[in-house]
Amino acid sequence: MLLMEMTAKDCRGILTRISIGRLGCSHGDQPYVLPIFLCMSLTISMDSLLTDGQKIEWMRTNPKVCVEIDGITNDFQRTSVVVCGGYRELLDLPPSAEEATMRGSP
Repeated sequence: MLLMEMTAKDCRGILTRISIGRLGCSHGDQPYVLPIFLCMSLTISMDSLLTDGQKIEWMRTNPKVCVEIDGITNDFQRTSVVVCGGYRELLDLPPSAEEATMRGSP
């Protein structure tokens, strides 16, 4: 298996093409990973529409999160990108912005 390091530009390119990933968060010493639909903006932020539940409660307590995506070209070519960052809620979006987010538009 040949491993190659990707540039930041390569990572951004992959993140703009792939819309399914995994969100990782934690509470205390317990990790939690779940699949999410995401939208990568040109300002290098990721947006996702999430419903209330354990993940929101945990991220409100500990906003440190990571997102991992996989790009699978074929049985021999796979790409993974892990992005570490912070959770931030976007409340009270105008209806047009909320609809765009639900459609997956940046």
